Amino acid sequence: MTPQLHAEMVPAVRPILACRLRHKPPQEGRRCPPPGAGEIELENTTSGVVEIKVDIHPLQYLDLQVSDAAGNVISKHHYGNLFSLLAEPYTMRLRPGEKYTGLVSLLGNVPRENQCTGSYRVQAIYEFDNVRAVSEPLAVTVNPARVPE
Repeated sequence: MTPQLHAEMVPAVRPILACRLRHKPPQEGRRCPPPGAGEIELENTTSGVVEIKVDIHPLQYLDLQVSDAAGNVISKHHYGNLFSLLAEPYTMRLRPGEKYTGLVSLLGNVPRENQCTGSYRVQAIYEFDNVRAVSEPLAVTVNPARVPE
């Protein structure tokens, strides 16, 4: 007789934060934003309050991993290092279902000399304490006339 293995059902763990990365939408009456303009959205997916200690900027824990068309990572530093210290630290609180949205430069941590015409994939990673939220990759295309200055 062959022993049978029984798989135990393990409940799916729901993340504390949902992390979404997207292109900045155009605003009525304004020119289209450049291809490197983006938004990050963090959403509390729990039934409790999420507290994030902030001493620089709410996006101090954000990193953008940028890859070129060949899949090589070309981002050179932690995105959150772009911000300066605040005079007074505070705690950002997200209630259940509440969202924080911030503007980001999708190629902001890529050296200028590497920001060429072409296609890129950008993935947001927001990590603090024991929380890690990762976005789906976002495609970014830089056309010859739109290379960031």
